Amino acid sequence: MNPICSLVWKKRLITRGLTVVLLVYSGGVIWTAPLWAKTSTGRFNETCPFVLIAPESSPEKPLCSERQTQICLLFTNDTEKALPLPGSVSLSFSTQEAKVFTAVAVLEAKAVDWVKPRGFTRADYTVTVPAGLKGLVKIQDSLKKTNAVRVYTDLPRETLDSLSSPTPKSFSRYKSIFQPYFVNFSSYKPVYFLFGVDPGIQESTFQLSFKYKLFTFNENNFLKKAFEKIYLAYTQQSFWDLKSDSAPFEDSRYMPELFYYEDDLGLKLPFLIGSGFIFGYQHESNGQGGDDSRSTNYIYFQPAFVFKLTPGLMLAVSPRIWVYVNNNEGSNGDLADYRGYFDLVTGIGNPQGLALTSHYRHGKKGATVQFDLSYPLDQIPFLGNLMDVYLYARYTSGYSEQMLEYDQRQDVFSLGLALTR
Repeated sequence: MNPICSLVWKKRLITRGLTVVLLVYSGGVIWTAPLWAKTSTGRFNETCPFVLIAPESSPEKPLCSERQTQICLLFTNDTEKALPLPGSVSLSFSTQEAKVFTAVAVLEAKAVDWVKPRGFTRADYTVTVPAGLKGLVKIQDSLKKTNAVRVYTDLPRETLDSLSSPTPKSFSRYKSIFQPYFVNFSSYKPVYFLFGVDPGIQESTFQLSFKYKLFTFNENNFLKKAFEKIYLAYTQQSFWDLKSDSAPFEDSRYMPELFYYEDDLGLKLPFLIGSGFIFGYQHESNGQGGDDSRSTNYIYFQPAFVFKLTPGLMLAVSPRIWVYVNNNEGSNGDLADYRGYFDLVTGIGNPQGLALTSHYRHGKKGATVQFDLSYPLDQIPFLGNLMDVYLYARYTSGYSEQMLEYDQRQDVFSLGLALTR
C-alpha cells in the first residue's frame, strides 16, 4: 500500500457489536485482523473478536519461559449498551519447529472490565509464557481463525565473556549480541517487485523501504513520549528495463527522510476509528551527475484518518502536502509544475483480503493518478500458508515517477509481488 496511512484492524462482535481496534503506523495503509476469545464474566456467553498487540521483545530482551508477561488489547463498543470484556483469552504459542503450546491470558484485576456504550477502552491481560520456548515464536488464538504476531522467547543470555565457551553455539545467537539495535527497524512504505505488463516489461520497477526508531528510553517520561516518535527512514525505487539485452536501470530515486510520527490524535468522531500524522523532511535525488542529475527536498505534513464503513471494510484518507526546499533549479526547476504540492492518498479494503490504494496529484501541467491493488497470497485456497506475500497490481496514468523523465506523461500497468503494502 502506500506511505503513511496507518495499520488499523477491526471486526464487529458477532452478536452484540463489541469491537477491537489497533492503530499502528507503518507506512502502508491499514490492515490486519482480529483474534478471538470467549467471555468468562458470567454475564454473557458470546464470542468476541479482538486484536492482539505483541509484547515488546527482541533477541537481547526475550520473553522468558515460565514467566508472566503483559499483553494489551484495545476494545471499542459500537452498541448502545455497556459490554463486558472477555475475562480470559486462549492463546497458542507455535515454534519454528511446529511445536504448539497453549496458555490462557487472564484479564488483570486492576483493569476495567466493561466497555462503555459507543466507547472504547484499553485492557491488559497477563499470560505465563509456556515452558521450553526458545527463539522466534508465533502467538495467535487457539482456534487459529485470524492473524498472528511473533515474539522472541527465552533466548540464551550469552554475554561477550561466554564467547570462549567450548560448547558450540548457533552463530545467529552470537550475532544478536553485536546487533542490539536491530529491533528498532520496521517496515515503512510498500516493498515490492513489479513486472511491466503494458506497455511492456521495460517498465518494471522495485522498491525497498524501512524506518528506524532513533531513541529508546526506559523510563516513561516526557522525553520518552516525545523523542521515541522520531524516525529515520530510507526508500529506494528503481526503474528497470528488463527488455533490453543488458537490462539496464533507467533511473532510481533515493529518498532518505527524518520525521516525527504521532499515531493517536485522540479524536472521537462518528465512524472514525483512528487518526494520526507525520511531519518530516525528505531529500530526493537520482544519484547521477552532470546533465542527468536531478534532486529536490521537501518539508511535508501528512495527517491520516481511518473510518469504519462496514465490519470488514475500512477507509483511510491521508492527504500529504509539502513545500519544496533547495530544489535544483538548474536541472528540474519546474518540478512543481508536474508534481504539484499535494498527494491525496486513500485506501479502502479488508484487512485480511483485497485492498485498494489510490494517489491523486495535480500540478500546473495536469493530474497524475495511481491505483495499487493487493491481495494476500495465503488467502488463495491452494496457496494457503505457502508465502507471506501479496499479489500486487499497479496502474499509473500521468507524469512519470522517474526524476529523469518527470515531465513525460505515461500510462503503465504492472504486476508482481509485495512484501508489505
